[in-house]
Formats: sequence, structure tokens, C-alpha cells
Amino acid sequence: MREIRTQVVVAGAGPVGLWLAGELRVGGVDVLLIDQASQRTDDRRAGSLQSRTLEVFDQRGYLEPMLAAGSPGQYAHYSGIVLSLEDFDVPYRYALQLFQDRVERLLEKRVTQLGVRPTWGTAVIGLSQDADEVVVRAQTAEGEVLIHADYVVGCDGGHSAVRKLAGIGFSGTDPTLSAIAADPVVMDDPPVIEGFPFDRPGTNGHYTILLAAEGWYRVGVVEYDPSLAEREPSADELRAAMRRVIGSDFGLHDTDRVKLFGDTTRQADRYRDGRVLLAGDAAHVHFPAGGQGLNTGVQDAANLGWKLAAVVRGDATADLLDTYHTERHFAGEIVQKNTRAQVALNRPDEHHRPLRETMRWLATEPTVTKVLGGMISALALRYPSEAGGMAGMRLPDVHVRTTDGDVRLFELLRRGRPLLVVLTDGMDLSDVAEGWAGRIDLVTGTATVPEWTLPQGERIAVPEVMLVRPDGYVGWSSTAGIDGLVEALGTWCGPVREASQQR
Repeated sequence: MREIRTQVVVAGAGPVGLWLAGELRVGGVDVLLIDQASQRTDDRRAGSLQSRTLEVFDQRGYLEPMLAAGSPGQYAHYSGIVLSLEDFDVPYRYALQLFQDRVERLLEKRVTQLGVRPTWGTAVIGLSQDADEVVVRAQTAEGEVLIHADYVVGCDGGHSAVRKLAGIGFSGTDPTLSAIAADPVVMDDPPVIEGFPFDRPGTNGHYTILLAAEGWYRVGVVEYDPSLAEREPSADELRAAMRRVIGSDFGLHDTDRVKLFGDTTRQADRYRDGRVLLAGDAAHVHFPAGGQGLNTGVQDAANLGWKLAAVVRGDATADLLDTYHTERHFAGEIVQKNTRAQVALNRPDEHHRPLRETMRWLATEPTVTKVLGGMISALALRYPSEAGGMAGMRLPDVHVRTTDGDVRLFELLRRGRPLLVVLTDGMDLSDVAEGWAGRIDLVTGTATVPEWTLPQGERIAVPEVMLVRPDGYVGWSSTAGIDGLVEALGTWCGPVREASQQR
């Protein structure tokens, strides 16, 4: 049996695996990216990139290709309630309409430039680990292969082989509905869709008809009967569902891209088990309400990538990986709760009608829509932290005035390293930073404004000092001195090194 060695195996070459592989390469780690499929498919399941995901791409300098390929939508939505981001103090006040197949191809181009090519037709069939390594047994067309690695990350979907072989539980709820969808779809007599195209009420269900491009549509029909999940995914079944819920199939033509899904909601009991980690749908599945699935997975990868790279390089201890579970399991719970709530709000029966009407009435209040918009876009996500200050918050899109001129902090994150940002005249932290030389970048300057504004409008004092993590979240900050800074540097950047140990 052939045996090979790498530092990290990433199983699954979808958007999550691709972004993770790229993050690991930015961090200087060798990656083997594998996928059981024989080649990339035209998977259009996801159709939009939320504002926070656009920031993630921006912070690595890879946003422009996405913007060039997609089209900005002027809203997000929560159970069909339109959520405008126009009043948010963020650089991207919209969700970018871009189908998953295009996202994958763009991300594959990026990782190829970074030295990683997906290895197709490679299925994970065995897994073992000890204190020194993890061994992945994979099936290829040429036979079995043993892959020795420091870590393996399962980005291999809701039916994750990595998760199952690691024995990680996947707790949650069974489906209560059945959905059928297809694109591209051509209709002889397409309806005139006025207003918002998503989650429109019908008979015992709801539907979406979205003009995706000139002459073709994306159609989805939801019925609150989970037994319908036993249907064959065919154009005939889609037409039948449209007639039941909408009253017409509008002369829908045959399409071979029909898919069935439900509202099964499950989350991995742990995102880390020793040398095995999970991200994306391998860690959490839910109904695709509000367009959060792909985005949540990419943000898993953004959180994990720099941490795993630091551990593999030997800059940080493996304890850093426990923060991945703590933070992203927390984020996944938020998404699962809000998607289940959206399913409940859309139920067409009389028992749920008062709930639906009350929610729509509440959503006329701008404060409520800002809370919902911040949640759906992930702009308002704050990781649990006992450090105080801005710790756990998303870094605002701010500029700092330095001796080299005004610099945008988002752009300074493109090297994928933590930033120690000093914004107080006369404070010199170069001696402190020396203990983490080669691992962090020191930025000294002054703020260009007296206060910073959070996405939903709250204003906060500019800190004197802050530690910004490579994923664009604040690890520590202070408006009064540096007590706690060294501890924070140890937590997020690894143990201090003496001068003789510096590389």
C-alpha cells in the first residue's frame, strides 16, 4: 500500500475546504486537499456571500475576483422579512449574489496559485490517531493509500466520513418539512414576481422564484410534510409541488438539476477530537434559511486556518485549537437557532399565523431589523471572552495614521499574521513585540477618528492598544495601559521566545 506524508489533510474541496487550504498555505503549512468526487461539479446550492464573508476575503486580498463575478443585492432576509444593511457602518452593505459553483472555481484558482491542487477521486475510508500523528486511509482509483499527517480536517459535508470515523456525535433534530428546488429552470409563462422573491406564502407551504439570469430562474418549493422527502428529485415532482403550493407550474421545462432537502438540524458535539477537526457542513447542518450555510463554513475556515497553521509550525501549543471549538460551536448554535425559528415563522397553519404576523410587525422597528441583519450577516457576532474591552469583536474597518501615511487595518491582515496595534503617542511596545518576533506585526500610529463605530451604529472609544487576530477579530484591547497584554499574546500567538530562540 502506498504511503505519503503531509502536514495537514483537508478532506473536502468545496468552499470551506478550499478557503481552509488557502489559509494554511498563507501560514506556511503543507496541505493535501482531497475529495471523493471524481471532479468538480456545478453545485449551485448556495447563492450569496454575506457581508462578513466579503470582509474575510477582503482581509486576504481576494475580494476583487468575487465582486467582478457577482452582483450586489441590496438586502438580506430573515424568513422573508427584508433586512437592509444600508445603515450599517461596514464596507459592504449587501449580500453578493454569486452561485456556489463560481465561488468554488474562484477559490480553487486562489489555492492553485498558493501551491495546492485538489486531489479528486480520493475517499476517506479509515482514520486513526495517536499522540504523534493522524493516519488517513483513502481509496483511490489506483487502490488504497495511507496518508500520515499532523492533523486532518473534515470539510466533507453533512455525511462527513471524517466525523463518523472519528466517532464524533452529531446531535440535533429530524426534518419537519420537505423542499424541492432546481436551477436553471425555463418557464413558458413565468410569473411576474413583485417585491421580495424569497419565502412567498402558498398553500401548505411557501416558495421562491428568483430570476437568476436573463431567461432562466431558480425555483424552490417547501411543503410541511416530511414524508415527501421520499420523492425522486425530478422535474415532474417539482412541477407537481409547484401546482400544489403555488397553483401553477408556469410551463416549467425539464431540468436535470433538481434536488431535495429538509430542515434536519444537527451539530457536531465537538469540533475537535485530538488531531481531528471539523468545519462547515461536517460540523453543522441546518435549513438554508437566510443564506447562511456557505458563509458560516467559510468563517469556520477563517477561524481555524491561522490557529492550525500556528500549531503545526510550532509557534503555538495545541491548546489554541480548543478555542476553535469554543468559538465556532457558539457561532453554529446561533445559526441553528435562527434557522429553526425561521422555519417556524414560515409555517402556513393558523397556529403559527399570529407568530408570523407579530414578527412582521416587530420588524417594522429599525432596531429589530438591525439586530436581525447583524445576526444573518454575522457582522454582529462576538466570540465569548473574559478579556473585556473589544475582545471577541469583529475589527471595524478603520484606518490608522502612521509615519508612512494612513493605512487600512484590513489590508495589513493580508499576511495572515496577528497585529499588535499601538494607538497612543509615546508608547513603545517594540520590546514586548520582540518576544514574538516573526509571529506578529507591530503597527504604531494614531486613530484617524476619535471614536469607532460598530456595524449597528454603537460608538466605542478607540483603544490605546489592541491585539488583532489574523481572522479579523480582536483578541485583546485596552483603553488604559497594557495589563493583560503579555497574557493575551501568549494565548493567541503562542509562548514568548527568548532572544536566543528567535528565528
